[in-house]
Amino acid sequence: DAAMQFVPDSGKPKHDDSSAALSQEIEALRERLRVSEIFDPVTGLPNRAQFLERFGAEYRRAVRFDHPLSVVMMKIRGYVHLLSNRGEEAVETVMCALATMCEAASRTGIDIPARYDTAELAVVLPETPLAPALLFTDRLRDLVSRTPVSLASGMVRLGVRLAAETIVPDDKGPQDSIARARRTIGGE
Repeated sequence: DAAMQFVPDSGKPKHDDSSAALSQEIEALRERLRVSEIFDPVTGLPNRAQFLERFGAEYRRAVRFDHPLSVVMMKIRGYVHLLSNRGEEAVETVMCALATMCEAASRTGIDIPARYDTAELAVVLPETPLAPALLFTDRLRDLVSRTPVSLASGMVRLGVRLAAETIVPDDKGPQDSIARARRTIGGE
């Protein structure tokens, strides 16, 4: 008969390679979940909820310090035609291209480009009155018109509708300037 031996417990949990790997996998999943709550999975830009949170913070700061704040809304022209004739993959490719153009036209670390809706992007322009915001829309429109996008079915030139709005004293919150800009581009 083999004798049983008692080995005292050190009080520390025993980890083998599989539990360490599982722990790393759980942490990776948590990080992916956190990122998916903040960023649009198609464009990589902040999603609408993150945009509204950040625009709200910029709005409160602008009101508190009496600084200018503008928002630009951009919508794909012919979105329904693009979707019905070229498909969802084409729309996603177009939105990624537009997101890249928005980022290129924006001031890094200052402006806040984001995915607002299925066919809309938005950019918060802190410390920016209306005239420079309109210049931003002109630059962005020009960039979009000169940049063809490669789709599986061939190259396509895009058209977009752009509108810029600046917060005004009568605004009750950032949603007021967003609503004005969306009405201009036909998004509301």
